[in-house]
Amino acid sequence: TDLMKEIDIYGRYDGSCFISYNLKKAYEEIFPYLKHSGKIDQFNFLYKGEGSVPEDYLSILKDVQKYPNRGAKDIAKALKKNKVYSELKLLSDFGYLYSEGYPNKYGVTTKGLRSLGE
Repeated sequence: TDLMKEIDIYGRYDGSCFISYNLKKAYEEIFPYLKHSGKIDQFNFLYKGEGSVPEDYLSILKDVQKYPNRGAKDIAKALKKNKVYSELKLLSDFGYLYSEGYPNKYGVTTKGLRSLGE
């Protein structure tokens, strides 16, 4: 935590995962020291949308594929989670999901289908 405060990327840290509000600096200062291949892959996905989709995000993609045109509350309820808004936003930003209407109804894009193996 002291290192993260020192390089000004501190957001929150729970012992295994941190949330940074300065992604560029986190990528330059922390990423080179990561050794665990799973964490490297997850960091690359969260930073650039590259690599394999983490399992938590795959479960959301599978649910949206099975039941398209549902909102965030319905998706969260089906997955027995409190909220999935940030995950849906990230998947939408990286082109795995599309949203339409208000409140947002989600569907899977061709990129999302490819990540599911279809």
